[in-house]
Amino acid sequence: MKKDVKGQVSVFVIIAVVVVVVAVGIVYFNGQSTKNDIAYFNSLEVKSDFDRSQALILNCYDLIADGSLDTVGIQGGYYDDAKNKRELDGDYEGVFIPYYYYEGEINIPSREDIEGNMEKYVEDYFPDCIDSIEMEGFDFNYRKGSASVSIKEKSVEFEVSSSVDIRRDGHSITFDLGDYPLPKNSALSDIYDLAFFISDSHNVNPAMYCISCVNEMAVEDDLYVDVKYLDDFSVLTIISENYTSSESYSYMFLNKYTGREVSTTLI
Repeated sequence: MKKDVKGQVSVFVIIAVVVVVVAVGIVYFNGQSTKNDIAYFNSLEVKSDFDRSQALILNCYDLIADGSLDTVGIQGGYYDDAKNKRELDGDYEGVFIPYYYYEGEINIPSREDIEGNMEKYVEDYFPDCIDSIEMEGFDFNYRKGSASVSIKEKSVEFEVSSSVDIRRDGHSITFDLGDYPLPKNSALSDIYDLAFFISDSHNVNPAMYCISCVNEMAVEDDLYVDVKYLDDFSVLTIISENYTSSESYSYMFLNKYTGREVSTTLI
């Protein structure tokens, strides 16, 4: 009986040793495969194309970040539908502008709301941009992840917690987007403060706001304010700037009055 026990122990030991050896072999093989892939993509024949593939991915990143900024600008902080909105015609046909003030009700998105809308835009459009990359011999696979957007003073910072698998000739390497935080020059913070001031002033008096205060804030932050009076007592406000990039940036929102107010301005 003791002999049988010893035999079983010996078998278990042998099996354990075999399992360890196999496991070590798998780890070694995977390690070698990774090293081989890195060596392949950094070889003289491939490296220039590999560098270009990474540049194309980062270009997607830049385009999507700009797209999110433009979208929340034109649509008053929103990517998804706002609670109250209006489709404009003319130069802005097809664009839905939110009402920040609607006949006594204030619906101004918070900074966190705007950041969340930008994050959703990035998460929705990044995969499509990666899929659109065409490069002979290369395949790109976007691993879905999450985006983080933070509105700072004079900038908006983007981070994407995801990666892209780059494949060629049976080799694969992972490009980690988390290693590339992207700050964008932006006056969105100052623009939001001014938009908030204009609409939130109606909490105090729904018929007026301080024009001289708005002018002072705009001059201080190098912003421009344009007001357009529409039908049905709606007022379109466009706040813009042209110093953070080569193209001007605009942020738009609406305020709707009942028509019973004595005035919608105060000097």
